[in-house]
Amino acid sequence: MKQPSASVSKKRVRKWLVGKLRTELENLQAPPGSKLPSCREWSQRLGVSYSSIHRALAELQEQGLIQSRPRSGWCTPGRTDRVASSRILTPENEACGREVVLPFLCKDSADLLEQPENWSGKILSSISRTLGEQGLRLSLLNDSSTLDKHTLPTKTIRLIESMPKPPAGVLMFAQPGLEPFRAWLKDRGIPGLTIGIPDNATTTNFVSTNFREIGRIAGVAFGTCGLDHVVYLYGDFHQLPSERQCLEGFCSGFAETTGRLPNALGFGYAAGSPRKFGWGAMKDYLQRTSTPPQAVFAAGDYLAIGAIQALHEHGLRCPDQVVVVGTTGLDFAALTRPSLTTIDQPMEALGRRAAEMLLQMAAQPGLVLPGVVLPSGVSFRESFPATADLVETLREEFPDLGITNNPTPCAAPAEDESASPSHVGS
Repeated sequence: MKQPSASVSKKRVRKWLVGKLRTELENLQAPPGSKLPSCREWSQRLGVSYSSIHRALAELQEQGLIQSRPRSGWCTPGRTDRVASSRILTPENEACGREVVLPFLCKDSADLLEQPENWSGKILSSISRTLGEQGLRLSLLNDSSTLDKHTLPTKTIRLIESMPKPPAGVLMFAQPGLEPFRAWLKDRGIPGLTIGIPDNATTTNFVSTNFREIGRIAGVAFGTCGLDHVVYLYGDFHQLPSERQCLEGFCSGFAETTGRLPNALGFGYAAGSPRKFGWGAMKDYLQRTSTPPQAVFAAGDYLAIGAIQALHEHGLRCPDQVVVVGTTGLDFAALTRPSLTTIDQPMEALGRRAAEMLLQMAAQPGLVLPGVVLPSGVSFRESFPATADLVETLREEFPDLGITNNPTPCAAPAEDESASPSHVGS
């Protein structure tokens, strides 16, 4: 029998690869302008050589399905998801009353403008698009004020007071100590809305994910699977009430399922760069204990990825020995090895709803809206594969929960020996 030539084999592999990448891109459901995984990330994910990935992406570019940006990599067509209509607000900038101000009281907003793929960046992108449709601009403000019940963000207030016209509204990411500032805005007739729930007493003018329910989902899942030694990786309970709410929900869900708390509940504090310090916090925990955990519940996908790296370096296999779950739902979670199971926050919907609510408040001065809590979903992947019984339990306990049970990625056809496939861990 005549054997196919090397060129025919290469064409077959490229045709398969182009189709596979097209399917992966469709599954990402990335909005226009979203940054896509790099050639190296695709190579590691699919087990195909870098050069083959690059050729396949170039073919998709010729078909108009993706774009290439200098020094930025691949993206979906139409760079509208970046916060391009936003800017950093300073006293020198002109303000015309068509602004929606968003002060960052404990983050660097300049960095977030360049990171549309992370949690805050995705929300900002959605806010910016929705406001832009109504002719408004999202203006970010760096303000490092430490808030409490007696302290106001002085830099933000000075800048608002210096504007020729008041802003159309103010958006805030939740953190403790916001109530005095919210009251200050109300006294001046400036609409103010919080993304997240700053405290248990707040019932109006906010949009949020239900972080306690996110924790409960993980607690029920771990309890159902008999995972009794759990590590919770977190960033900052004081500045990020969502992380405290996640832990409360986790303990509640585990207790509801088993009638008790986990036999061993450890903690890893991961301040700073999430992935780096997720790795560091996990490594520190493993050095402190003689018994490795059965499961890791991370308050963010980057923390979870860092934890998987630390577990690997410690000789622990995920998920065979330790399962890992993240709580953001970022696109790259499907491209890691092992792919990351996540409890998915509706980031695009959060930003869109926040902007829509603020527009309502701006159109009707004095309007008070009830707080809105948006549901989450779960994407089961390799780091915590779901059994049919677990999926059934979660559907019974959380009827509105969207559950995706992603299969293990299929293997690529063998390439000819001239190609050099990339392997994870190399």
